[in-house]
Amino acid sequence: NLSADEGDDNADKWRMVASTDGNFYLQNYTSGSWEWNLKATGNGAVELYYDHAKKFETKSDGVAVSGNLVVMAGSQLQLQNGFNNRSAEILNNGATGNSALQFKTNGTNRVTLRSDGYWEPAANNTYDLGTSSNRWRNIYTNDLNLSNEGGFNDVDGTWGSYTIQEGAEDLFLVNKR
Repeated sequence: NLSADEGDDNADKWRMVASTDGNFYLQNYTSGSWEWNLKATGNGAVELYYDHAKKFETKSDGVAVSGNLVVMAGSQLQLQNGFNNRSAEILNNGATGNSALQFKTNGTNRVTLRSDGYWEPAANNTYDLGTSSNRWRNIYTNDLNLSNEGGFNDVDGTWGSYTIQEGAEDLFLVNKR
């Protein structure tokens, strides 16, 4: 065992312990009894503690976090695959109180969940919701706004902007152009 103590109070009393259970501990005595800050198991897990409560643990298949995982300002949460590339990222982007979540794949922003609740594609007329073989079953909406502005249709090469509105007995097609 190795101990360190400035000597005036418990707040700076520390020890490193190689235990008979095969584990290595870094402990503090701040609260008047020994608490773990770090537990390391030979050829196994490493655990980090806050006030003697386990918060982070390495495991054979990854890591486990107990409590909240906070990504600090200017950082991003990157989800990597087995090829060590940043294949997926979630970025909290925006000013204080006006945050937005950006979802990226292959380094490209695909969609943003804005602070006002809008789910917005990263580029106009670029991304689909579903595919020709995997479609969404139902869409629940109030008025349905449709526009191919910036593109054209296959029939006469023009573009349109319409809203479908529901009446008591009928559907109404409103030309917004």
